[in-house]
Parts: sequence; structure tokens; C-alpha cells
Amino acid sequence: MSFFSEIAEKPWLERPGSHDLKVTLSSTKMGLRLFLGVVTVIFFLLIVSYGGRMALEGAAPPPEIKLLWPNTIALILSSIAIHWSLYSARRGQSDAMRTGLLAAGILSILFIFGQLVAWWQLKNTTFFEMATPAIAFFYLLTGVHGLHIVGGVVALGRVILRMFGGADAKDLTPGIEVCTTYFHFMLGVWLLLFVLVFTGDNMDLLLTLCGLK
Repeated sequence: MSFFSEIAEKPWLERPGSHDLKVTLSSTKMGLRLFLGVVTVIFFLLIVSYGGRMALEGAAPPPEIKLLWPNTIALILSSIAIHWSLYSARRGQSDAMRTGLLAAGILSILFIFGQLVAWWQLKNTTFFEMATPAIAFFYLLTGVHGLHIVGGVVALGRVILRMFGGADAKDLTPGIEVCTTYFHFMLGVWLLLFVLVFTGDNMDLLLTLCGLK
């Protein structure tokens, strides 16, 4: 269902008994979309600021940290796992749904832990210098993204607690849908950061996208 279709909905005209549920679900999805819109603006501004600073003469990109590769794989797998969980929940396959939810939670926690280890590795290299713009932006970008992943894990944890509390696949499906959308979005943000900022010599591409070249 499109964004405009949801706005045009008239849940008060639906059959009795469906009003509260439809309004709640529609409000949740609308709230998530507004939130993700704000997050998009935040990361866009951060990336443009980074590109602007790197465009200055003498600015050097942050050192490449190999651990970011397995961290990225963990986040990709967590997104796949929660999508599988949603697919299973919609078909009433409770066992597969549980496996997907738990796998997504574990992999997301591994990603967060891996990012903390990456911070520690960077701190112990000769490149570490908070006064260096590239290093400061590395901490800022990964930190802001990591906090959003933590928020996603908290939301996913609530769904998992409901699952262990006896909720069936049908009841859990709306919550899993919200978590799936959120995790896919944060994966997309991370892949953009990973390609433009944290790997390879993509400075020309970054500056072009930021309109600085």
C-alpha cells in the first residue's frame, strides 16, 4: 500500500471491531516513516559535512579497518534473518519465525560488538587523533548509526519477549513488519556509509554526490 493510499484511508468506515487495530497499525507505520525521514536527513547532513571537510586541501580519509567487512556481513545477515522471520510469520510458520527473530537479534548484537571492537582497534593505531577530522567523523558516523541499531535491537527484543510470552505468529506479524522495515533501512544507510566513507578511495564519488565537485 502506498504512502498516499494510507493517508486516504477511512478506518472509521470499516466494519465494527476492526477500527482500533487498523488505526493503531496505520499510526505505527506512519510514525515509523516520519522517523526514518528524519533519520535520512540527519545522515544526509552528516555525509555532506564529511564530504565538505574532506574537500579541503590536505584532508586525509580515515584508515581502513578490516573488521568493518565482517561487521557489514553480520548486519546483512541480520536483515536477511528478520525478513525470513516476517515471511514465516505471514505463513503461520512459528518455528521458522522464532529462528529468524533470534538469529536477527544475535547477529545485530554481534554487529554492535564488532563496531565497538573496531573503535578499540582504531584507538590503538598510530592514526588515532580525535583532532583529525576524518577520525572524528568516523566516530560520529559509526556512533550515530550504532545507536540506531541499538534502538532496533530494543524493539526486536520486545517482539521476542512477546514471542516467548506465548503470542502467536499472527499477533507478532505487525511488530515484525515494523522491525523488518527499520532493519532494512539501517542496512541501506550502513552500506552507503561503508562504500562512500569507510572503504577504498571513493572520495571523488563522495564529493560528486555531495555536489562539491
